[in-house]
Amino acid sequence: MFVGERAEDVRRFLTIMESETIRCGNIVKDLLAFARQSVVDRKFNNIEEIIERTLIILDNQLQEKNIKLDKEIDPKSPLIPCDFDQIQQVILNLLSNAMEAVDHGGSISIKVRTVDSGEGIEISVSDNGKGIDSEHLPHIFEPFYTTKKEGKGVGLGLAVAFGIIEKHKGEISVNSTPDEGTIFTLRLPAKILES
Repeated sequence: MFVGERAEDVRRFLTIMESETIRCGNIVKDLLAFARQSVVDRKFNNIEEIIERTLIILDNQLQEKNIKLDKEIDPKSPLIPCDFDQIQQVILNLLSNAMEAVDHGGSISIKVRTVDSGEGIEISVSDNGKGIDSEHLPHIFEPFYTTKKEGKGVGLGLAVAFGIIEKHKGEISVNSTPDEGTIFTLRLPAKILES
């Protein structure tokens, strides 16, 4: 049984281990997704369930960094034909990037609304972090392009996200202002579109 200062050291060490394990797992997942260009296994899924499962994965990190998360999901959002795991991977990548961009005590928002008269949904992930410089914006979806420090990423998360959304016949866009924050917007159809 650990007491006092030693217990706090062990807790801090375990938190770092958990964070780094998730980060390494995401890098491996992105590398595998990029390498195999996996097939989309479309089934009608509830986007709220995908988001909730993703937030469970990130809950401890959000608490550790004291990040405020606002969630706003249209209760009438239609089911979407998607690969649950792939869309979860996209949302996980976007939320992980947002968490890295904000300072301790920052805020992140995830919103879902119905668009196109019920024919689609729009998911936005925004943060009040450091933002992305305009010279980087045209390249952020390119494979292996990263603005992160060495050892913090390999530049595949957004490239993989772009590929997944494209395979789902959707769109992904970004709007960012340095020192103010970033917003990523996904649009996905609520019906199966022919290839």
